[in-house]
Amino acid sequence: MKLLAIDIGSSSVKAAVLTGAGTPRKVIGVPFPTQYDGTRASVDAAEVERALHQAFKQIGDDRREVDAIAITTMAPSWLAMDKAGRAITPVVTHQDRRAIEEAKQIEARVGKRRHLQLAGNRPFPGGISSTTWRWFDRHEKSIMRRADLVGHLSTWFLRRVCNARVADPSNAAFMGAYESITLKGWSEELIEAVGIRRSLLPEVREANVIAGHVTEGAASAFGLLAGTPVLTGCMDGSAAMLAAGAKPGQMLNVSGSTDVLALAIDHPKPHESLLTRPLGVGKRWLAVSTLAAAGSALEWARRTFYAELSPADFHKQLAKVAGRSTDVAFDPHLAGSRVMIDERSGAIAGLRLGSTRDDILAALCDALSTASGERLALMTKQYRKISPTVVTTGGVQSGLSKVLQRDWSTYGRWRFSSLEHATLRGLWQLL
Repeated sequence: MKLLAIDIGSSSVKAAVLTGAGTPRKVIGVPFPTQYDGTRASVDAAEVERALHQAFKQIGDDRREVDAIAITTMAPSWLAMDKAGRAITPVVTHQDRRAIEEAKQIEARVGKRRHLQLAGNRPFPGGISSTTWRWFDRHEKSIMRRADLVGHLSTWFLRRVCNARVADPSNAAFMGAYESITLKGWSEELIEAVGIRRSLLPEVREANVIAGHVTEGAASAFGLLAGTPVLTGCMDGSAAMLAAGAKPGQMLNVSGSTDVLALAIDHPKPHESLLTRPLGVGKRWLAVSTLAAAGSALEWARRTFYAELSPADFHKQLAKVAGRSTDVAFDPHLAGSRVMIDERSGAIAGLRLGSTRDDILAALCDALSTASGERLALMTKQYRKISPTVVTTGGVQSGLSKVLQRDWSTYGRWRFSSLEHATLRGLWQLL
């Protein structure tokens, strides 16, 4: 069995052919840019498609010799498509915070407690994409009149490759109109509150179900084999958790641009400061806490204060500076918070004439470490049965994991097991 596994993350497309027990052959990575404009964070779908083409080209003929294709993507990654499946809006990412007013309107209509019970989450701006949808319906009416399908990047990919109109439960949950706790499907109550046109929503199928088959047009465009089955796929965090085993109590730490701490559970208990969503397969859920800017915060520091250093040299400097005592204080919410409706921003305090860029970097590291420990405290309080073995992926080479896990010993004794390319490997579990 061979699987073409595709991961559309927050900064790149990764792809590989998996064989055997899900072992990837050469992993191809092709970056694409994110545009930041004030509180807005978006990606041009054309850039994602360009990256897909390059990744497939680098894989070579192997991409036509697979038994199936599966996709995992960052989410939310909201966009609207026309009747031809072309993107007519930017891809609005989880770091976007433009829809604060819309989030408040939705929660006022449904009620905070009721929304949490239905969707598993409050309607966080950008983090739950019903808020983004409502923003576009209010501010981009002419564009939305052309919309034929709305979803996340996984739905866009499936529409482009196999002409399907499908999403899995993990992506549906972060659309903000799905009954995430009961898995009963799209919620008419939430649909009405957001003002969604029901016909624009995709069909929800489990992640391991075949969504469709590669069309002749997609085969020609992407160099794939027509007729190849394409699985529905799931969010990247779900894929990584599948690679980790997805047993209740299993914790996963995915370190990257955003740092994600996820716990596999079989009895969800929604909390307003946690994200709760289905795994995408069976009756399993994830309780998730994120630092919206983790690796991206350090990259901001490199770009702003250490522009002359290469990424490798910056990581060496980071290792020297992390843990250093400093009078500078840093609020690391450069991309806001995914569990707050009102906007939160980063800040630096305590600067003096003698303060250096190393002081600022040390303060940022300290702030990220503290924030990471605080979310672990919340997770262990909400869910008592947690395995002490934490599967980690990403962030090891850059030193990010070491920074974020500095204070974890305060909340228990943990063992860390690193799993490379977890998002791609997890897709193998869908076969």
